[in-house]
Amino acid sequence: MPDARQSLNPFARLHNGRAVWAWGMFDLANQSFQLIINTLLFSLFVQQVVVGDPARGRTTWSLMVASSMLLVVLVSPVLGALADHKAWKREMLLGSGLVCAVLTAMLAVIQPGQVWLAFALYLVAALACGLGENFLGSFLPEISTPKNVGYISALGWTMSYAGALLLLGIAAVYTLGFGHAEPDEARPMFVFSGLWFVAGIVPAFLFLRERATPQPGATRTVVGQAFRRLAASAHATRRATGTWPGSSRRSLSTAWARRR
Repeated sequence: MPDARQSLNPFARLHNGRAVWAWGMFDLANQSFQLIINTLLFSLFVQQVVVGDPARGRTTWSLMVASSMLLVVLVSPVLGALADHKAWKREMLLGSGLVCAVLTAMLAVIQPGQVWLAFALYLVAALACGLGENFLGSFLPEISTPKNVGYISALGWTMSYAGALLLLGIAAVYTLGFGHAEPDEARPMFVFSGLWFVAGIVPAFLFLRERATPQPGATRTVVGQAFRRLAASAHATRRATGTWPGSSRRSLSTAWARRR
């Protein structure tokens, strides 16, 4: 029986299976924002319902996405350094997930013409989602060993893709199966996406623990060092590329790749 159970349960071979499962569930949960909001429904909702003009809508949506990615690039090093210094990774992970979930559900209240409300809600939600992914990744060294880090990483990717496929099916049933294909009928899916995210956070709250301990030193010093490292990286990229615009495009592309 133990062998059969191990073959059916990919977490049974791990001494910390529940923590790894909770870690993977968070990644599965945030697919509701990445897929439903970023990829499938909210982009069309902004373009066709909120803005109401295809050309201006595409420009607005592009600006929203670019702004959120730039914020993730700028804020991540600072909050990451603070989380490491204070041993707040777990709190930051759960907090960012909860913020993203609540704001994702609140996207349903946006009415035609409320461009700034859509911009504000999406910007903070996307920032929280991006930060959450960074904090989630920082747990990998704590829940794995050099021998099983590849296996655990693969479990996380598998759960993430499984969640995306399941959400894709749910979205297809809602839009095509029940005849809600118009962008202005997507609001219930925004609420569903927020609830999906909240449900996926619960396992991390219950089973994911932080092994790091607070580090000595002034918080102001740590944050200042993070800003200096960020500035040094920007200058190094500028020297390598010769222009700031190229640096910005590379940073945004990197942020997008990490989010996906």
